[in-house]
Amino acid sequence: MIEMILNWQRIGVGVTVITTETGKLFLKREGINCKTIMISDPPFYQLLARAKFGVTLIYVLRIFRAMMTPQIISQRGYDAICATSHYLPDNFILRLLKLFSAGKSYIVHLYHVFPLPSEASKYQSKLVSLTNWVQQIIGFELIRNCYVFTFESQRKTLQNYGFDSARIRSIGMGLNLDEVASSFPLEENFDAVFLGRLTQKKGVFDLLQAWKKVIKNFPSQTLCLAGQKSGEPVEESIRTLGLENNVTLYGVVSGRQKFGLLKSAQIFVFPSYEEGWGVVISEALSCGLPAVVYALPAYNFFGNAVVRVPVGDIELLAKEISFLLFDKEKRSSMRKIALTMSANLDWRDEADRELHLINDLTIE
Repeated sequence: MIEMILNWQRIGVGVTVITTETGKLFLKREGINCKTIMISDPPFYQLLARAKFGVTLIYVLRIFRAMMTPQIISQRGYDAICATSHYLPDNFILRLLKLFSAGKSYIVHLYHVFPLPSEASKYQSKLVSLTNWVQQIIGFELIRNCYVFTFESQRKTLQNYGFDSARIRSIGMGLNLDEVASSFPLEENFDAVFLGRLTQKKGVFDLLQAWKKVIKNFPSQTLCLAGQKSGEPVEESIRTLGLENNVTLYGVVSGRQKFGLLKSAQIFVFPSYEEGWGVVISEALSCGLPAVVYALPAYNFFGNAVVRVPVGDIELLAKEISFLLFDKEKRSSMRKIALTMSANLDWRDEADRELHLINDLTIE
């Protein structure tokens, strides 16, 4: 929602954000100066955030703190109130505001539906999979009578969960194309790059196993993993597979540094097990990078701009990476497709489109 708020503020839309101290610092860092209503972070927030089930506990504590924040329940007169996700804390606050008739229309931005625990537990713990799904089901009940802004690929899934199709609005994603254009390759080059949390859910361990197969025939190929560590044993896996000379852990990147890193690689690889859209794939395509991904329904939008591999097929993943790295003509062809597609993904256009959707709801 950051780019949305920035674009709406540029055209004079008044925006109020309910957030935490941590969220307010993030808004400031992103250049957003708007009215905020603060929910205090729970004690030992940083420690909880690193704990195994700390995020779940933080969600619960935020719900209780929201109930104790008088500025929230005293709000009135908004044309639209939007939850930035369908996660339980956001849904609860939206429901709280709806209970006190704070606005004319109530909207939930839903970017991803958690799969059934039986599916998700194949790449993350059973307890985490079950927790995510249960809080999602509870959240769905809270927003059943709200409007849902989501991707068209999620519509059927939501209908299967009992949502009224008439209350679903299709949205897209966008890019800061000015930031992409003003970014330049870094001094260090890589053959392939991955951007995302360094977890099995994002496919990073599958990618490391695939890269081990790639360098059997091409021992000098280099891979860059950029993203936040999660506590999962990525460094240990790199050492175990003997990839110390072929894999670089780059850390968290954002803004022009992120796009500069993408422009410093030949291809993008993202074998994630579940996604709602694939924003990071859009970012890679905007830099002209061909992408190799697992074949998720959310990626249908990308057409021939990506190479799809059956989910979990590490052998074929390695083969497709190798083929693309050493087929310059194929890379050139996919680069043209990628740049043409991503040129239409401008946040300014998407922000305008969503604002029209919101305006239509407020006058219904």
